[in-house]
Amino acid sequence: MDRIIHIGDKVRFLNENLSGTVSSLHRDGMVGVTIEEGFELQVLARELVVTEALVKQATDKPKTEKPKAPQELDKGIFLLACRDEKQHWQLSLLNRLGHPLLFAFYRQTPAATELLAHGQLTDGQEQSVASMGQALPDKWGNWSLQYLPVRQFPGTIPGMEQCWRSFKQGDFQHTPYRNNGQPLFAFRMEVGIPEPEVHAKETAMPAPAEKPFTPLNFVRPEEEIDLHAEALGLEASLPGDIILKKQMECFQRHLELALAYGLTRITAIHGIGNGVLKNLILLQLKGHPGVRTWDQADSREYGQGALRIILKQQQAI
Repeated sequence: MDRIIHIGDKVRFLNENLSGTVSSLHRDGMVGVTIEEGFELQVLARELVVTEALVKQATDKPKTEKPKAPQELDKGIFLLACRDEKQHWQLSLLNRLGHPLLFAFYRQTPAATELLAHGQLTDGQEQSVASMGQALPDKWGNWSLQYLPVRQFPGTIPGMEQCWRSFKQGDFQHTPYRNNGQPLFAFRMEVGIPEPEVHAKETAMPAPAEKPFTPLNFVRPEEEIDLHAEALGLEASLPGDIILKKQMECFQRHLELALAYGLTRITAIHGIGNGVLKNLILLQLKGHPGVRTWDQADSREYGQGALRIILKQQQAI
């Protein structure tokens, strides 16, 4: 005969490598178990083994609580969190707004602000943004999400929106889903989700100790981008590989914006040089879902130092 499970019992899961403390009991045979990270998971009582029983008085009655509904990933921008096989936190961003968006995702610590990921997410698309090792959420620092909704033209161009906060254990809500057998947790990131006033004060972003926080530019791009180092404001004293990396970042960002705003073509001025920048751009274009074709730009205007890139028709802002 199975022993009755009480709130406060230490238990382990039969079917996966998890353990925790019983935090709620439900009439449908489900038991709420709070695991080490502070998240409560709902599991059938028969799938648990008691490893350390809480001493109960004979007059105590089991406490029955209403089950917490799992976080449905239905409408919004969600930060997803899941442990991998090394128990590291893997974070990804999921767009469920009903339309594409441009985004930039930052992490801020007392030392500096770091741009972790940026790009364009179609509706329903998920993108990995960070790996946080084994540190618990209250050690992650502050996070900032900058995003621009992409809707069908014509219409008013929306402004860029931004939200930020820090996390604590229990802020993420469990979902009905799993990733490689591990529980998947989620938090809604977009502006408009009310936060308690006291929490808003706690999550105010401190000023970085070094470089000021400069968000990415989300304005409508020109059809032409000059990738010469001097045109991008890069110092000539920088190592060649650093300059090349910055040039490619600028080109990739320009291409993202051009697709988001529904441009039909762009011209990338790469110069002559040794041909490395041009070859890297061509590699970026090959197989790109938003690029239709490309060829040499008008030699009378650019010589042999520019590419004309024809883009596929996208939903535009």
